[in-house]
Amino acid sequence: MLCKAVTWLNINPESTNINAGETANIEMIFDTWDMLEGSYFCNIIVIGNTNNVLTIPVSLIVDEAVGVIDLDNNNDDVIIYPNPFTNKTIIYFSLKKTQNVQLDIFNMNGKKVISLIDNGELIKGSHSFIWKGNNSQNTILPNGIYMYSLTTDRKYTSKILLKR
Repeated sequence: MLCKAVTWLNINPESTNINAGETANIEMIFDTWDMLEGSYFCNIIVIGNTNNVLTIPVSLIVDEAVGVIDLDNNNDDVIIYPNPFTNKTIIYFSLKKTQNVQLDIFNMNGKKVISLIDNGELIKGSHSFIWKGNNSQNTILPNGIYMYSLTTDRKYTSKILLKR
């Protein structure tokens, strides 16, 4: 395996031999220390014994940390609680001014599964929306990692883990 040197991805082991019919675990460690918010990309190149090449794209989205905040002070931060969740999770956020808001949930393939707020105008202050792990047809979704995207005058994106 080869990966052009990037500081944010470590692969262990860097190389290994696997016989036909066998499997091996490869650990990928993402290090976002001192990275700016944004999207980062690289490719992992796997070269077989017959020099056949397999390219595995890797993408990393660095977002601000999600944590405990005081919504009453009108911070523009997001809280997802509980996360992971089994039946429902609540997305909390606060707006400093009245504005249009878009809140979408995506699967890990990037497909939108539901819009919780579809470009609606929300007033200044604290808001919360419940997501029950369903799609727009109200079908219960399978376990997995989903992404929320909250667009105000800023954009927030992070993971939500559904474990039923």
